Amino acid sequence: MKNFILFLILLSSSPLFSQFSLEGIWNTGEENTKIEIIQTNNKWNGRIKSSENKSAQIGQIILKDLKKEGKKWTGKIYSFKRKEWYEVEIFPSNSTLRLEIKVGFLSKTIKWTNK
Repeated sequence: MKNFILFLILLSSSPLFSQFSLEGIWNTGEENTKIEIIQTNNKWNGRIKSSENKSAQIGQIILKDLKKEGKKWTGKIYSFKRKEWYEVEIFPSNSTLRLEIKVGFLSKTIKWTNK
């Protein structure tokens, strides 16, 4: 009976463990660039925390207007190459963020880690 109750508790609490936060420092995997995502004044944004790219501007916002929609987050991501903002959907899980960037009919998926 104890095992059954424990099973029910774990089963009912599993949705809590499947919801991950964006908050933290994320490695983009490019030139050791780290993005810090935090909530300030009820808004979620991501700024460049550090980078080995000499042209990266520390403190510059790269993610903005982030809003939670079910299990994903939506917002905008800045492209330094094109100097434009693009729509992004972010899917957090464990220690990764999967970002799906939409440009017209095309999309690109990248992964960031918090390691």
